[in-house]
Amino acid sequence: MAYFIPEDQRQYLVQKYIEGENRQQELNSLGVFNEAKIRALLADLLPVLGFIHQRGVIHRDIKPENIIRRKQDNKLVLVDFGAAKAITPANRSVTGTVIGSAAAILNLRYSKGFRF
Repeated sequence: MAYFIPEDQRQYLVQKYIEGENRQQELNSLGVFNEAKIRALLADLLPVLGFIHQRGVIHRDIKPENIIRRKQDNKLVLVDFGAAKAITPANRSVTGTVIGSAAAILNLRYSKGFRF
């Protein structure tokens, strides 16, 4: 995440291009991650989440496609903050609609008549 820039009553999110492979591409080529691989991924990613949470931001769309292994230094980078939300005292404990892939899949299933 680069910057949230308030301008003319609008917010803009500027994100740097990250060259590398996302975790979904790795899953597709190598198959399911084993426990050791997941532990390593979490060890790399949890400090990133701590960093953004300390700054009052919740990502809200963490998925393999939004985690890129940066080619330059092999570090994990969390991308696509388009659904991110600032944490405020007013919304700290508010619950709401699930966003992201799961909600889209559920809507698609129900709109086509599928049932679980």
